[in-house]
Amino acid sequence: MKKRVTGAGSWMAMGGALMVLAGHWELIRRFGTVLPYRDSWQLTGVELLGPWVDGTLGPGAFLQSLNDHWPVLTRLLSFGLVSLNGQWNNLLETTVNAGILALAVAVFLRTILPGMARAPATIFAVMTGVVMALPITWENTLWGIQSLPYLQILLSLVYFRGVATARAIDARWAATQVVGGLVLLTQHSAIIAQVAVVPLLGWQWWRGVADRGAVLASLGVAVATLVGFGLFVPAMETTAHMRADSWALGVEVTLRQLAWPTGHPGWAFLLWAPWLVLALDRLGRRRVTPALAFLLVTGLWVGGQAAAIGYGRGAGALTHVSRYGDFMALGFLVNLASLLVLAQRWWSRPLARGAWVVLGVTMLVVAWPGFRWETMGSHTEFNLSRRPAENAANLQRVGDYIATRDPAALALENGGATLFTYPPAVQGLLDRAGFRALLPPETGAPESRSDHGRLGGLVAAMLWQPWMLAVAGLGGIAWGVGRFRSDTDNHPVGGLAPDVSGWTPRGSLLGAVGAAVLMTGLLAVWPDPLVFDADRRLRLGFAPPDAPITVRDDLQWALVSEHDADAAKMPGAVLSHPVAWRELATGTALDGATTTRGVFASSAFTIEADRLAVLFTGHPCAPGSAMRWRLDPPHGGEAEWRAYVGPNPAGDWDCWSEDVSAHRGWKASLYLFDGREDAVGWVGVMAPVLTNDAEWPEGWLTRLRIEQANASHRVVAGAAAVLWLLSLVAGAWQFRRSADRG
Repeated sequence: MKKRVTGAGSWMAMGGALMVLAGHWELIRRFGTVLPYRDSWQLTGVELLGPWVDGTLGPGAFLQSLNDHWPVLTRLLSFGLVSLNGQWNNLLETTVNAGILALAVAVFLRTILPGMARAPATIFAVMTGVVMALPITWENTLWGIQSLPYLQILLSLVYFRGVATARAIDARWAATQVVGGLVLLTQHSAIIAQVAVVPLLGWQWWRGVADRGAVLASLGVAVATLVGFGLFVPAMETTAHMRADSWALGVEVTLRQLAWPTGHPGWAFLLWAPWLVLALDRLGRRRVTPALAFLLVTGLWVGGQAAAIGYGRGAGALTHVSRYGDFMALGFLVNLASLLVLAQRWWSRPLARGAWVVLGVTMLVVAWPGFRWETMGSHTEFNLSRRPAENAANLQRVGDYIATRDPAALALENGGATLFTYPPAVQGLLDRAGFRALLPPETGAPESRSDHGRLGGLVAAMLWQPWMLAVAGLGGIAWGVGRFRSDTDNHPVGGLAPDVSGWTPRGSLLGAVGAAVLMTGLLAVWPDPLVFDADRRLRLGFAPPDAPITVRDDLQWALVSEHDADAAKMPGAVLSHPVAWRELATGTALDGATTTRGVFASSAFTIEADRLAVLFTGHPCAPGSAMRWRLDPPHGGEAEWRAYVGPNPAGDWDCWSEDVSAHRGWKASLYLFDGREDAVGWVGVMAPVLTNDAEWPEGWLTRLRIEQANASHRVVAGAAAVLWLLSLVAGAWQFRRSADRG
């Protein structure tokens, strides 16, 4: 007889949630601060508390957008906590935020565990508690404003649970739709929750596996929400500069998110294999339980979040970012749950059992280095090691300003960006006695309370010894294990009964060919999709054969100032990223150092087109440095100089294009002025180009940046090859079946 989750599920869900709460409260205890920082000053301070103390706060203040999000619920929560506590306290906000995430984990576990037997349920509850407790998402844990993603996660999971378990149009169904609407009052990507449920609802309606009236009503609400969102919610504007500037880069970033916590996009296919197999299995068997429906929708939702990151943050988030980690961690856990469910379904078959065990062990072996690196190294170690000092410095800045009213105390050049990136907004708040009364006493504000507010004692108690919650969580899981009961049902594994698959040879062939065509189409978003040599791809990206340009890669460089520097060392002498691009560059970071000083000039060449363009890096506009074109008349005379004026790309790259149509036939030389010996004392360029196409330079860097997605290019090509091979196998199966029938 099988052991199934009954009341045990609640105990195990509570246990896993307590483990998560313990991990986050421990992180807050060690690295948290009472003083809010960064965007909290805008969302709560400027937009709510400032008007509140002035007596001008109205409902409209809660409805404003912030960085392309609509954080209505976060504003309500933050303002409610300030009102209840009598003090604006970041520790209180983050402690409550951790509780929101723990509640989301409880919903997650309580919905999935009924589909598992005792052993896999125990493994999954413990793994969920451990993974979601890790400090990988330290940014969300320590930053009061980050109730934003936690509320989105909680409401989305509650919405999915309601959709998966709906049986009729009743009060519970109505509550589910309300929750689905509330999730939109969080982040811009909240709409993906509606996207994720549409395939499930459409399939349920088509197959008639649930009450068609309730399903059709839910589908109608979801589609109407999607249409309304598309019509009335503005596109991202504030963060538009962070969007992926090519499909290839978007695919790269998406796959890297799906491959969390590993560092290679190729692992996404391995780590997401269980969910994909489960989806195909259920599609073929044409039946799904509420637990599995929830699992499938949550996986689709996480995939949508990864795609949103790839699109919306592709230009600045090539690797993992801590604030997105909670979503990707849920994706890893969804696949772990899918693996456990599939393994228990096939456990009686030795070959299948061995295959699932091997896959599970491989997943853990692949993921372990990533978990370790993202927990103890990477951005986590870098930022947490500096967090105590930054917390103390922020308190000191606010205290100094309150005492002296000197704007220099909050100035960006004095490190004020760690508090808020727009110091005048902070000054305007700190100049009001009513606002100072809301600050923690550590700021030295004479108007502030001497304690941490009416809830300060409760927060101190919750953060006293969080490890005890972890012990209680493990105890809850153990108690749940003991409450499993025997069940003689013929369908002991959450509806994964040994029913007959609906996959036919013809259906398998069509599915395999469709997937292969889709993956091949994805491969086609890369220029020269069948070229796989990285060096050749890089050079093709820099100068495509059919591009309307003339590349001047034959220039010689010389030192033209009285400094001690060897111009022969300039090739590759830049400190920019990606590292592979350095072989195309010429720079002043000789021997990898920034202490070189001098003026370096390229050999002259004749201007034979309307525009000069060059990709550059470093700090050409740092005081003492410059990047200039020298234009000399063909028959002698006074030279004309063109200087680059704009932002310094530092370790990134940018494009500088100049209109020289009035100087055809003149001689051009590129000059690099390096007058500094500190960290910003370097500048570099790639070979300049001549072109008559004014628009070509605008997309030059975009075309080159595609080569940052080389890893995904090879992975997608490999996946396409495998899918075409499977199509051949399915075709052979179909041919054999047809021959047998004939």
